[in-house]
Amino acid sequence: MKVVFPEFVQKFAAEFEIDPSELTNNRNNGVHIDFMAGKVSPEEFHEKICKYFNHFISIERFRKLWLQMLGKQIDETALIVDELFEKQDNLVLLSNVDPWHFEYCEQNFPVLQKFSNKFVSFKLKMKKPDLEIYQHVAKQLKTKPKECLFIDDMLENIEAAKQVGFDGIQFFNAKQLYKELHKRGILNEKYL
Repeated sequence: MKVVFPEFVQKFAAEFEIDPSELTNNRNNGVHIDFMAGKVSPEEFHEKICKYFNHFISIERFRKLWLQMLGKQIDETALIVDELFEKQDNLVLLSNVDPWHFEYCEQNFPVLQKFSNKFVSFKLKMKKPDLEIYQHVAKQLKTKPKECLFIDDMLENIEAAKQVGFDGIQFFNAKQLYKELHKRGILNEKYL
């Protein structure tokens, strides 16, 4: 999925009548991280954000605004997932995500149906790049970390996974990912 963060920041800032820089500073990140890690409920998240910015809107309106952070499915990346699925590779999702975004993605991004297991931060009450989440995934899959290939766009998440023993690819775009998967013998050259 593509995150449309700059547009979202502008819309959110306009709704809450704040400077957009208020959303990118570290002072209020804690509530979002807690929401993503399942430490606060959707209702608590809504209430805390409204209180923090001293601007109250309905939870329905807030949820709709919050979901505007996500764009659409990235077709080129979905094609890679399709190819891996056809090869019967065991595809597993490990995502830092809150319940609203996860529900939205499940309903709007068909590619997610190709994943046999979905490990999501809000359900696990832990998040990337904390080492225990990677250890948990390997244990639940009954596999050794060295048998896992982890793909993520965040370098800190890749580095953490490697500390546990996973192989890792930092994702930049679909073409680069194809090349990395080909180097490892996972996808054939014809897909490049």
